[in-house]
Parts: sequence; C-alpha cells; structure tokens
Amino acid sequence: MQAISKNHNPQKVQSLLNNFFTDDFINWPHAHAKKSGPAVNIVENDKQFIIEMAVPGFQKENFTIELNAEQLNISGKAEINEEAKEIKYSRREFKSTDFTRNFVVPKDTVNEAEIAAEYNSGVLKVVLPKLEEKIAPAPKLIAVS
Repeated sequence: MQAISKNHNPQKVQSLLNNFFTDDFINWPHAHAKKSGPAVNIVENDKQFIIEMAVPGFQKENFTIELNAEQLNISGKAEINEEAKEIKYSRREFKSTDFTRNFVVPKDTVNEAEIAAEYNSGVLKVVLPKLEEKIAPAPKLIAVS
C-alpha cells in the first residue's frame, strides 16, 4: 500500500472526486437503460410468441413495428408536452424519449399475416402466431398382392 504523503494536495483529491462522481456516474442506471432500450419479456407457448415491452408514457401512435425478412424492429418516440412553461425546473431530464429494439424471427416460424400489437397500461404487447406445423402422415404399410 502506498502511504499518503504529508504534503498531499486537498484540491487534487477534491478534483479527482468531482471527476469521478459526475452526472454520468450518478445517472448511470438511467443512462444505461436508455441505451439498451425498454425492458422486455418474451413468452413462447405452443401457438405463439409474445413480446411484452415496458414503455410507460407512450401512446399507441408513438410506435413503429416492422418485420423485414427475419428482423422484427420495434421503435417508439414520445415527446413531453411543453404547456407547463411557468414551472421552473431545477433539473429536467425527461423531455422526449425514444428507443429501438430488434429481434430475430426465425424464418418460416411465424404467421406474418396474423401478427398483432396492443398497448395497454404502459405495456406494449406484440403477438407473433406460430405457423401450424405440417405433420407428416403416419407410415402406412402397403400390402403386396
């Protein structure tokens, strides 16, 4: 261990602490969440895949959902109304928010014509019905005559 010398500079120590505890450090959980996008649950059952995405504060008009080849792109953009201009904020971080999440949809697994989405209570739900599996006919014994 290195001992602190008697003539250490308190201003340097304070400067190091100030640089370490920046807004980026203090807000790291929020900044990280914004970069990765909203939290997602993916459910699979025999008939469908369900993508649930936590996106409070949006309206259904704020979302764009696009299936392009094997890529499902879900994006959203919401802006906060500027009507309350008489309010003096000491700090204001949520003015608008946007996100994009991409998912791989394996080829020939989803019935593209039946994909549906709904937004309710801050949760976007995208339902991707599976294609019905073609069941091979059971082997049949053929008698030789």
